[in-house]
Amino acid sequence: MAFSPSGTTNGTALTGVTLPTFTLVVDTPKSLNANQWYVSSIGGTWTGTAPNKHSALKMFILTFTKPTVLKTLLGKFYSAVSNIYSKPIPVNIWEMLVASKASVDTLNPNANLGGVRVRISLEAAPGVVDVNPNEVMKVLSLASGAFTSNLQGIYDSILSGTK
Repeated sequence: MAFSPSGTTNGTALTGVTLPTFTLVVDTPKSLNANQWYVSSIGGTWTGTAPNKHSALKMFILTFTKPTVLKTLLGKFYSAVSNIYSKPIPVNIWEMLVASKASVDTLNPNANLGGVRVRISLEAAPGVVDVNPNEVMKVLSLASGAFTSNLQGIYDSILSGTK
């Protein structure tokens, strides 16, 4: 099954938000090798002001990108004569991006002066996905678990500047 979130996606509770939900709607990505969704509504109980959903001024998107062309180890990276692979070994990169434009200008809240992005990428040497998919599975599983189970600590570290 390909990455294709639909409808409502549950977020992870943090200090200041309980039961966060995000309604995703298919959007048009910037590149042909990507799928994109925008957040049409945000649910849950938020302390203070609830965050903005997607709009022309406040972009809030989820994008998944795959390699345009899968790289292989054959050809210029492999010498059949010496049975040696050249360095550096190429990598194929899949990436998930969550991005939201944000304003830091309290006098002009529509001034887009940057934003917040979470970029998660998986880099795999050519052939690993086909020959040893369990390696991909274990790396994704640990990354997902470590991120989700430590999200409050990550958030606190970002706010406090500590590690």
